[in-house]
This record gives sequence, C-alpha cells and structure tokens, in this order.
Amino acid sequence: PANHAANIRRTRVLTQLQQKHPGLRISYTLAGDPDGLSADSQSLLKLAQQNGLKVKSVDVMVMDFGPHWAKGKTESAVSIATAETVHKQLAAIDPTVTVGLCALIGIADEKGEVFYQSDADALVRYAISHDWVSSVSYWCINRDTARPARRNEFETVAGIPQGPWEFAHIFQRFQG
Repeated sequence: PANHAANIRRTRVLTQLQQKHPGLRISYTLAGDPDGLSADSQSLLKLAQQNGLKVKSVDVMVMDFGPHWAKGKTESAVSIATAETVHKQLAAIDPTVTVGLCALIGIADEKGEVFYQSDADALVRYAISHDWVSSVSYWCINRDTARPARRNEFETVAGIPQGPWEFAHIFQRFQG
C-alpha cells in the first residue's frame, strides 16, 4: 500500500472492472495490529472510496504482531483488539466495508506468538457475535494437517499438538 502511484493505477483499473462487471466484489488483504491499519492502508481505502470503487471487505492479517503487542496476551485477545480498531477505522472511511480476520495458526514468525485452538475458538465466538465480521480464516491450510515438521519446514506446519484439520473444524462454525 505504500506505493501511492501504483495504488492510483490499481484503483482506476479495479473501478473500471467493477463498472463493467457490477457484481465484482473487491476485498483487500492488509496487515493490522491493535493500532489498526497503517496510514498507507487507510490511504489506499480512502482512495478507493473517493474514486467510486466499492470495497466489499478488508481481510485483516491478525498475525505476527510482535513482542510489543503479544507479550502476556493471547493471540485471540490481540486479534480481537485489532478487529475492533480496524472496524472503527473502516466505519470512518466507508461503513459498508466488512472485516475479515485471517490468523496464522500455530507458532508464528514472531517469537512467543502461538495461535492455539483456544484462540481459534475465541476468535470464532467473537466473529459470530459481530455482524460486521464477514469471514474468519487462517493462513496456509497445510499448517492444519497435524503432520510433524521436518527440518526447515516451519512455514507448512503449525508446530503445536493438534489433530488433523482441528482448526478447520473450529473455523467452520462461522457461517458469516
């Protein structure tokens, strides 16, 4: 989102596509933390709104928050705080834009951050109780196979005790 010239071109093209195909749904996947979306991400969404591009949802990557946010808190608590702030930011830009939440199950890239099954349960319960949440998902389905990690295979396994597709069963409770 930091390349303003590219954002302008992208917005123009997406607006033209949406005008030609009125049913086209636009969703942005953006990083967030309890402070919300970055100024660049907010600028991207404002640009879309100003140019008549109808954004359906913002899928917030609720992951890799860093030690400042994660220390002493559950991943679900930090994810929910992020969702609340992003929702308020979006309401100020375009109140019709919904929020999707995309977690990184298991051990994250940031030291000490682990998204457990209990976090999935808490996030899904939260999402069910808020009608502005349009989706709940997780990054990398391979992490949900319960397959043990082989050497240098961090990205494709969760790295925590779990049954096969355990997170999928939790997340499917959300019907958005």
